[in-house]
Amino acid sequence: MAPSTEWQVIREYFCPLSGDLLDVEAPTPWYSIIHDFEPDIDAFYKNWLGLDVLERAA
Repeated sequence: MAPSTEWQVIREYFCPLSGDLLDVEAPTPWYSIIHDFEPDIDAFYKNWLGLDVLERAA
């Protein structure tokens, strides 16, 4: 027996750099994507690395 595509979708999350599979979930299609982790980049650079925040490449 397989899940109905009207009631369940498979979401896979991959690292864009390494291609590692980070997470898989099987929610209903209308269930919104929830961010498990939202990094504080400014605090990471200032408090952990002691550096200024880098500029994004254009």
